[in-house]
Amino acid sequence: MSHYSSLELAAAVTSGWPVLHVFCDDEIAMLTARARIEAALGVLPQTDEIEPWDDNEPDWELRIPLPRADIETVVTGALAAEPHRIRVIAGPLPGLQYDLDRGRPVAEELVSGIVQARLWSDPEDGGSGLPDLRPCPADADIEALDRDIALALQAGGVTAAFRSDRGDDTVVPVVHRPSGRLGIRIQFLGTDVDRQAVVDALAALVAERAAHPTIRLATDMCWDVDNGTAFTVWLVAPPASRLPADVMQACKPGELTALLAGLDASTPQLEVHVLATSPDLSDAAIAAISDFPLPNDVMVGDAPRWLGEPATFCPTWRFDQDALPARAIEDWVVRVSQHPSIAQVRVVPSAPLGLEERWNANQVSWRMAADMAFVRIRDPLLDRDRHPERTPADMPDWARVFEGMPGIASLRGFRGADDGPMVGVNLVTDAIHSNVLDGILQSIAARRPAQVRSVAWWAYQADRATLYLSARQNRP
Repeated sequence: MSHYSSLELAAAVTSGWPVLHVFCDDEIAMLTARARIEAALGVLPQTDEIEPWDDNEPDWELRIPLPRADIETVVTGALAAEPHRIRVIAGPLPGLQYDLDRGRPVAEELVSGIVQARLWSDPEDGGSGLPDLRPCPADADIEALDRDIALALQAGGVTAAFRSDRGDDTVVPVVHRPSGRLGIRIQFLGTDVDRQAVVDALAALVAERAAHPTIRLATDMCWDVDNGTAFTVWLVAPPASRLPADVMQACKPGELTALLAGLDASTPQLEVHVLATSPDLSDAAIAAISDFPLPNDVMVGDAPRWLGEPATFCPTWRFDQDALPARAIEDWVVRVSQHPSIAQVRVVPSAPLGLEERWNANQVSWRMAADMAFVRIRDPLLDRDRHPERTPADMPDWARVFEGMPGIASLRGFRGADDGPMVGVNLVTDAIHSNVLDGILQSIAARRPAQVRSVAWWAYQADRATLYLSARQNRP
């Protein structure tokens, strides 16, 4: 491997979402490469085999997200003979990849060598992907990096000034809250910035610092124009703590029936997540679902998800919520979960009304608490959590049961998109920690009034976490 590709590999691994790309001349070579990789790492059901469709795409390609694997074993072992035909990058998260695969123009790229900077933006709804960052204190290593960046930009002919609260020609150390990835933010004054010249200058600095003892710069970056022009440059470093996400935990016996009874038409479909006992049994687990389907063949396959912590590839199905009685669904879960290839089956509420079309482009997390499902819906394109449609209103009487509960900072009344009563539950700041959050969710589930839906939104804002509980509406 070249020095640059070694750096790219390290950057991808520390990003938390490394993706291996293998480019081959024909299908046989592609299948041979896959066999070598799986001989080293085991069966990889998440592998995409990409066939070229025209002369502009001459290569057959394997694309394999490997968030839990020893990628260096593959690169230096199974594929060592063809280093020029592989690339390991900090890949787009599954929701972003879902958009890219469907040709949705969500990224504007600036490239300099192997350094790539992307502006993520929504072509339909507007808005750019301002990263969800929290600032950190600067130290002597960051101050040294300030000077190196200023000199690199000057040498590259960039005349635009940059600054932070620490003064001119300084950067902001940051942590990406959803992933824990470390970085620095270069905030230019205004938008009159030669962005390509910036990327060229930073690419030279990436190479210069490739063997730096304390701070190495990653080969992937992002930029945004929400408040002037800014670049977020990631560091090659272990991650910090991140916001709580999905916990792959199914309902206990009896709780699923109660959960389903507490839903209404606001979540018209359910999702089934099937976790195989091991990756090599993934095909067997899928076959088990086919061999023991829900009555009336109501399920259809859906895009697989990465769920749990650490993230695990999970085949997914969905079906209409009112297709079967709740008890029949729970009985099926109990029966199919006994198959030796299946470690767990989880049934959860799927897309809320209005989000069905874009559902698979979101990064969705579920946390179960007794007979409630708390759903976090993150838009990876704009890098922020979605909140339900709502307008301020009086707080509903049923929300009083939550007043004074440990972990709750305040309550606020709303009307939801269906004009039904809703309450926003602002949590204490410690709810950014998983154990604290879980304790609060369990307490809320234990006090849930009968008229409140068994599915609630859960979202993070800049300074707090908020839950949204709403009243169940009568079915038409």
